[in-house]
Amino acid sequence: MSTMMAVLEKFQERVQRKGYLQIIMRGWDKRVGVIVEDSGERLCMTVLQGRLVSTVWQGMEEQPVDLVLSGKAADFVQLFGGDELTYVHAKQTVKIVGTVRDHLKLDTLLRLTAENEMVSA
Repeated sequence: MSTMMAVLEKFQERVQRKGYLQIIMRGWDKRVGVIVEDSGERLCMTVLQGRLVSTVWQGMEEQPVDLVLSGKAADFVQLFGGDELTYVHAKQTVKIVGTVRDHLKLDTLLRLTAENEMVSA
């Protein structure tokens, strides 16, 4: 199993542990393509009926996606790693292409699965 696949699987586990996220994902059946630029790895995270599953992505023609994320492996580790502070940095470096709604849904999942959420003063 690749490092990126392991990172996505840990993210999926955090999502599944937080039952209230099922409400946010209800009706949001989408595919998120992840392109790791420095390794050439391509993964697809499928959201279907409140569950997340990651697989190798065959490409747009064989497996169309609704949201495409592209960036370096280190940025994806920070983005999906569950740490709020590194997430904020990674969000600025990973390119995201798709609808605003899909972008916001993914952003919500990432923020709400952070293990040490920031507190505003």
